[in-house]
Amino acid sequence: MRVAESQLGQREQPPGSNCTIYGPCEEWCSLFAAWVWQHAGVPLPGSTATYEYSGSLYTWTREHAGRVLPPNATPAPGDAVLYGTGPSESVHVGIVQRVYPDGRITTIEGNYANHVALVGPFQPAHATSAGETAPIYGYAQPPTTKTTKA
Repeated sequence: MRVAESQLGQREQPPGSNCTIYGPCEEWCSLFAAWVWQHAGVPLPGSTATYEYSGSLYTWTREHAGRVLPPNATPAPGDAVLYGTGPSESVHVGIVQRVYPDGRITTIEGNYANHVALVGPFQPAHATSAGETAPIYGYAQPPTTKTTKA
């Protein structure tokens, strides 16, 4: 979580441009999540632009011995939290920061009001009530590596 937490407050430059340090000037929630995983030791090949679509981390995880979990599963810190109706209808992605004993989670998300933000805590089943653009459709746990510190 140190990698994601180190980016809290990082903003687009100039404001409203979608230009960040995480990749090309475009919608950047997935660019941020891929950047975090790469800097935490997850072996994502290529640049973050390879993962520009918010469902791409779900697909990559499934194809590379990671675990994809349903929305009612208990995630772990460092997992990608995926919003939408499924990988082909994904609209946003963040990184799970903390899981509380009562099931609530906090997330760190890029392109949340044009910056990297801490969101929550909220019950995953009520993500839209907490201000998310869509419900959670799943979580992606990257393949386990000894260096992963998302």
